[in-house]
Amino acid sequence: MRHAILRVACTAIVAVSFGCGDTSMPTADDPATAAKLTISGRAVDGTCESPRCRPGFDPPRFFEPIPVVAFVGTATGEMRPIPALGLVGVADEGLCFDVDLVDPINDAILGSGTDCLTILANPADGNGVQVIGTATFEFSDGTIVARGKTSVRPKIPNHGSNTATHSTMAIPTPGENSILSATGAYEGLRGTVRLSGAVDMSRLASDTEITFNCLWNIKPRHSITVPVPDVTLTSIPAVTFIGSDVGEVRPIPALGLEGVVDEGLCFDVDLVDAATGHRLGSGTDCLTILANPADGNGVQVIGTATFEFPGGTIVARGKTSVRPKIPNHGSLAPTHITMAVPDVGENSVLSATGIFAGLEAGVRLGGAVDMSRLASESIIDFNCLWVFRSL
Repeated sequence: MRHAILRVACTAIVAVSFGCGDTSMPTADDPATAAKLTISGRAVDGTCESPRCRPGFDPPRFFEPIPVVAFVGTATGEMRPIPALGLVGVADEGLCFDVDLVDPINDAILGSGTDCLTILANPADGNGVQVIGTATFEFSDGTIVARGKTSVRPKIPNHGSNTATHSTMAIPTPGENSILSATGAYEGLRGTVRLSGAVDMSRLASDTEITFNCLWNIKPRHSITVPVPDVTLTSIPAVTFIGSDVGEVRPIPALGLEGVVDEGLCFDVDLVDAATGHRLGSGTDCLTILANPADGNGVQVIGTATFEFPGGTIVARGKTSVRPKIPNHGSLAPTHITMAVPDVGENSVLSATGIFAGLEAGVRLGGAVDMSRLASESIIDFNCLWVFRSL
């Protein structure tokens, strides 16, 4: 069951983190758990048998981790009503776009997606758009509706793929619930929903049209413990670079750029599975700063990233646009949006060893970073999502 659900019991045998004694996480194949639960379809229901459970207590649902998904396609926007925003002077409606809901690793269509954009204002610097995004994920076995505060910033011109004109980012505050409603297999779901998007808005003003290539990371608040995913040449999960580090200047593989030294400011962080949160290895992001964009808003970077998995290492490179997040809109943690989207058919991999030998793939970055201490202490805090798409 890809998205199996577990409704757990507060018992002496199965105790979870809502105050019933032990705080161990239940697993789908725990024989002690199975003895106390009744399985019905995708749901696993239990009863609260402990005398310490409050009268009327309804244990939360536990969900299998949800793989990273993408909104992909071109659509014409249509104004529609949306769930109440609760904002004075702002109508409860959005400009809505219907696209495919896709597995970004292999392009398999999982269902349909709708992104409804409520534009609040242009930022004070006049560079981008401040948006409330209401997103609907229609899987075959249920629907999730989520909402976030989205920063939309223009990609640095003539740097990287020309298919995207803007980067989008919505990072919820830790502990925040981004989910407005959920049905079917996802009924009862609570959690965070992270957006790292790339969009082409060149025809928005003329034709009300946007082309979407947006990554979504839906993380249930209560998750079933699952094994560390198998990483193979043909099955590399979406991963994140997570952590803070002090940058160190190091040599990197040749850039081939006249007047640019083959070195980068390198940061070592954890390599984490985006869906499950399991640590898979270590990552290094080496940033070669080329120039500030002409508008003075952000940084133009060549990123050389190393992914050290247990079975081998991948080194990839991309042209990264770094733009500031719109101030006072969404989570305060990241200060900047980073985006690197390879062209269709472009190989981002410089080298690969071990089980990844011979890998050719487009490597997509949708990042959120805190650069508030970069100038003073050479520190960056990373929360960067990566997707490998084999060619």
